[in-house]
Amino acid sequence: MPYLFHGQRKDEDVVLITRQHPFVLLHPMLVSGAILLVPFLANLVLNFGEALSIILVTCLVFALIHAGLAWYGWNNTLFLLTNQRVVWLHQKKLLNREFSECSLGSIQQVSHELKGLLHTVMGYGNIQIHTGGSQKPFELPNLPDPYELQQEIQRAANGETAGGGEFEEEDV
Repeated sequence: MPYLFHGQRKDEDVVLITRQHPFVLLHPMLVSGAILLVPFLANLVLNFGEALSIILVTCLVFALIHAGLAWYGWNNTLFLLTNQRVVWLHQKKLLNREFSECSLGSIQQVSHELKGLLHTVMGYGNIQIHTGGSQKPFELPNLPDPYELQQEIQRAANGETAGGGEFEEEDV
């Protein structure tokens, strides 16, 4: 079954769908882990005694909320390549979603970058799409295998048959 999204045009077909690399969840998960460590470290210094269980449960709730919101944002942030445009659906916060698009016909150059050791080792990076009407590139952050995505976008912009790379439509 083809993927449908809000704002999709009648004659528009989704060629490729992907999410940001899962490694972007590392930082929020480390923060959640640190929230869970707070009561234990504080107990060593202040000796809370019986109050430790109440503090631990409170910290557990905050850690779960923090991790859940991070996962929700990651899960609902999508990169879509259609036969007409590039679409970036970015879930910034719980009730804050950004919808950005770039017409394939306006694309002049597509580039990618892997910043640093972690991006290089884990194989994710940023894609910049330069268009004729804007001085600032259309940026797609933290996508897996940016070289292959760059090539897919370039093929679609050139009117070639998309899907020649290793990416497939995934169930989202």
